Formats: sequence, C-alpha cells, structure tokens
Amino acid sequence: MSSRLLSRLIALCAVAGVGLSLALVPSAQAQPGACGRASGCTAFELQHAGSTYGWYPTASRYEFKGGVPSAFKKSGKGGYKTHSGMLLLKATRNAGLSTTWTLSKRTGRWETRFKVSKMRSAVESAEAYTLKIGLIPPRSSAHCGGQGITMLKYHPSQSRTAGMEVNTLPANQFVKSVKSGRSIGQDQWHTVAVEVGKNRISFYLDARVVAKETRPAALLDVPLRMRFALIPVAGKPMRDTVLSLDWARYWTMKKVGKHQDQVRRAPLMKLQPNPKAC
Repeated sequence: MSSRLLSRLIALCAVAGVGLSLALVPSAQAQPGACGRASGCTAFELQHAGSTYGWYPTASRYEFKGGVPSAFKKSGKGGYKTHSGMLLLKATRNAGLSTTWTLSKRTGRWETRFKVSKMRSAVESAEAYTLKIGLIPPRSSAHCGGQGITMLKYHPSQSRTAGMEVNTLPANQFVKSVKSGRSIGQDQWHTVAVEVGKNRISFYLDARVVAKETRPAALLDVPLRMRFALIPVAGKPMRDTVLSLDWARYWTMKKVGKHQDQVRRAPLMKLQPNPKAC
C-alpha cells in the first residue's frame, strides 16, 4: 500500500470517528424542552408565558388532537368541533357560544393559544362578536360578574387592544387596556395567560407580562374555571365568527418561575366601580 493511500485511509477514519462521536452526543433538540417533551419544542411553542417564565411541568393540558375533550363543556348554539389539532367554535346569527374548561382551582397559571376571525355576512349592518377569555367562579359565587378574571376582552372595533379585568366584591373592578403590535383578530395567533397567586395576579400577552394586581381588594379566593366566549349584541344580526383554540394549559404555583424582576415591575391596573355586581 502506498504512503499516499495510507494517509487517505487514516484521514477518512478520523472523520468517521468524529462523526460517530457527534452522533452519540444527544442534540439540544432531543433534550426535555421548555414545553416538557423529550423531543423538544417547535418555534411557536417557545413563544408563550409558560416557557418564557419557567412554569413547567404542566399539571393539565389539552392539544385538541382528537375529538372534543369531555373536560370542555359547550354552552349556546353554533359549530363546535375539533379539526387539525384545534378546537373550533363558530358563532352564527345572534347565538352566543362558549366553552368552559371544567378544571377548577383557586390558584395557578392558565394559558391558551388562540385566533379569531370574522366571516362574511349577508347583512351589511351585522355586528361583530366580542371575544372574552377568562376565569369564572361557580354560579353561586359569580354575583352577576362581581367576581372573576378577564384574561382578554377583544372587539374588532379596537383591533389591537386587549382588555383585562379583575372583579371582586363588593363592587371592585380593576382594569387594564394593553396594545398589541398587531391585530388581536384577523386570523392571527396569540397567547394569553394569567397567574393567580395568594398575593398577586399577573397578566401576560404573547409571552410578555403586561399588568399585575397586588392590592388586597383585588385578590380572589374562589374556585376558578377557564371560559372562552363569543358574546353577541342582544337583538342585533351578528357576523359569523370563528374562534380557534390551539391548546390550553394549566400550571400550579409550586415553582417561583423566571424573570421575577419583570413580573414585579409590571404596571398596576386601574380601580373603578363595577356597576354589574350584585
């Protein structure tokens, strides 16, 4: 064997050895990711509060890969089904449509990824539905809306505005309007989350903490369930609207979480009377 051929064989063996050693090293993507799976996370999954603020592992989660989960209860009329890994709610005419996740907790972290879109209407003057995502107490503790948390309230008339509320007895309403860099509607994906602790409530939009409340009058101590609702204008023809839910997740408050300096610096909400409380 010539010396040149021997040198080439040694070089090839060295390259193969390096490749083998690299193959034996687990890739970063194969490690347990922020979404809690050994296979890692997709890009969009990394852009939400649960990952950004280090809440994992989840205590409960739904990805809507199969049929409608029994833990989600429909109320009202309209289309209601799962499709392509989403739970779809289609509100038509003047029928309010909602679904409630039956998981009930006094404290914790709730988050969802959603998009909402208006459909064409045969009636030119048809009104747009209001989207409301929040946490509601049992009916016996609701007091006409006197207790509960609104994670996001959206109407197409203010396309980039997300409204947030905390309602407590006897008639307190803590409110915050948050501007998004893009429309909340128009078939665009967003994430919204709320963190309910014994001493603080924090709100998140698209993986960014945007508001908090620490005043004792704002703190709830009732079981809460996550609700998604398309709300019509009473007596008016409505434009068909579709709400798509990609996933819904719940974490406990056992972990402190990351970036607590950001959470502490979040602005307080505005206190005003709640005229609907009873």
